[in-house]
Amino acid sequence: MKELDGRAPLEALLDVSSHPIYPKFDFLGRRMAITAADYLTRCLQDDLIKLSEIKSIVEFGTGDGTGTLATTRLAEVARARVIALERSDEAKEIIDFGILPAQQVKIEDGIASLDAMRESGETCDLLAGFLFSLGKSRKGKLIHRLIPAARGVLSPHGKMLLTSDNKTINAVEKVFQMEGIDYNRITAGRGHFYIGFPHSGLVTSLKQKPT
Repeated sequence: MKELDGRAPLEALLDVSSHPIYPKFDFLGRRMAITAADYLTRCLQDDLIKLSEIKSIVEFGTGDGTGTLATTRLAEVARARVIALERSDEAKEIIDFGILPAQQVKIEDGIASLDAMRESGETCDLLAGFLFSLGKSRKGKLIHRLIPAARGVLSPHGKMLLTSDNKTINAVEKVFQMEGIDYNRITAGRGHFYIGFPHSGLVTSLKQKPT
């Protein structure tokens, strides 16, 4: 197990099962939280993201906050700030459970929030979306809106991590390939079907592939 600066192995540093909020989740919620932590751990182990560079984290599409538990655990270790973005009222559970204070939870359109961050000059070092959904609206698939919005807020060393079922990740991967975006595809979690379906993730700086 990889250790960090002589401290405990990353698996222990990002352990969410010992968090006092963890027992409040239902069975699936606990597995979602652990899987999110596993993806973050994998990114750190493979140096896809560097702990020393993480000072600001934005989680996009948090839902009820099962993944946010892992994000806040990473933030505690990195001494970083977390902002949670979710357009539905599910995000109120993040506040009710005490995962994040209300001022760090924005219950509004995530793309609009990212655009507002860009306009105010704010940046983030990690933009994470667990169980990312392509979605579809009059403005098109969400990924086509997310890419430019994310580019507008990622710091020079910033990375975006998206995880989801393989069908969704395959679709996002095709978009990245069409746009020439450099990325890494990863798998993580306690078994491929740990959360009930095969899943994987994409890590990218959203920069173009070197020619």
